[in-house]
Amino acid sequence: MNRSFFQQDVKTVAKAMIGMVLIRTFPDGHQDSYVITETEAYCGASDSACYAYKGRNKTSELLYHDGGTIFVHRCYGIHWMLNIVTGHKNDPQGVLIRGIEEIHGPGRVTKALELGNECNGTNITECETLSIVKGSSVIPCKATPRIGISYASKEDQDKLLRFVAIREETA
Repeated sequence: MNRSFFQQDVKTVAKAMIGMVLIRTFPDGHQDSYVITETEAYCGASDSACYAYKGRNKTSELLYHDGGTIFVHRCYGIHWMLNIVTGHKNDPQGVLIRGIEEIHGPGRVTKALELGNECNGTNITECETLSIVKGSSVIPCKATPRIGISYASKEDQDKLLRFVAIREETA
């Protein structure tokens, strides 16, 4: 994906990332690829679920970078969360990668990827250890309310900003 893809609105990018392929080059040199199956959109300073809601600070700084910037942060001091900044510089928004094939939950995603904050601040289109490419087919998805954001306003909790792949059931 080129950087202009990530410079679009967060909702557009979050939905379009379903079915894309995340490629991880591990420290030992081997590569694995994973289809992205779940994302969440965080919509900037007016979104009480977004780190930018409380303003520009050490934690939220990378959200203010140009679309395509990798933003990895700790949740509850335990789990790493992988986000890709979207939009343009000084318009803080980003997509949380919540699931990849057979792995559900953003903390489990980074654990499976053996990913900490080593890519933090890197442009996803130039990163040597992590990349996102178009998948071989479009996977339909559904929009649902985000989860795990009880600290956010009820209005922001109810917004349909979580995108989940819809897989056909096999008989």
